[in-house]
Amino acid sequence: MSTSTTFDAVALESLPSVPGYVDAIRRAAFEQYGALPIPSPETEEWRYTDLSELDLSFVPHVRGDGGGSAPHASLTMTTSNQDLASKGVVFCDLDQATEKHQDLVEPHLHRLVPTERTKFTALHGAFRTGGTFLYVPPGVTVELPLQTVTYLNEENGAIFPHTLIVAGDDSDVTFIDRYAGPDLGRALSVGLAEIVVGHAARVRYTSIQEWGDGVTHLGLQRPEVGRDAALRLLAIGFVPSLARA
Repeated sequence: MSTSTTFDAVALESLPSVPGYVDAIRRAAFEQYGALPIPSPETEEWRYTDLSELDLSFVPHVRGDGGGSAPHASLTMTTSNQDLASKGVVFCDLDQATEKHQDLVEPHLHRLVPTERTKFTALHGAFRTGGTFLYVPPGVTVELPLQTVTYLNEENGAIFPHTLIVAGDDSDVTFIDRYAGPDLGRALSVGLAEIVVGHAARVRYTSIQEWGDGVTHLGLQRPEVGRDAALRLLAIGFVPSLARA
């Protein structure tokens, strides 16, 4: 069991407001987080990872300028100077997408990785702010790679980067998900990627972890691949204190 936690109702209520369907996910996930146990190494998925002594007294990141008690985490998005809008491509902050593109986000958010899957996916669903959303319409090719860099530089900070990629039928895209930060005494990252690949689409997804010492990173990527589609996954890790990708 963890010795203490700061992921409580007070922290939940301090999060920025979100659309109703996202708030429903958040509140259900918070209840699941409280009810679920720390994953046990006695289960197959976690057999090589013992988190029974993990102290969850981290400070959840709240979006903004990092002032006050909230840890500062930045999100940088690189388009390689491509004109994505003219092709109908949506590449933006996930919170922005939940408001402006509900029709694209709601059918997929936490569908491939349900919040109730483990205590940590529930924690992610409850306290996530920000993240990346990428939508490529059917038949569209994005010529150059797209990249997001998530950066955390605060002691005791906790972030929950979430990447949602929806590639339409016969589309083509390369995406690089980078996580980086300096050496810290302790910090937590629980990152999820949900990748929806339409029929005959081509998607290349690369995850690069460049966390410094002291960071515990728990990552999970889950794809859904359509008929005649191709998905290539590559994970590169410069290992922090503990990492699961």
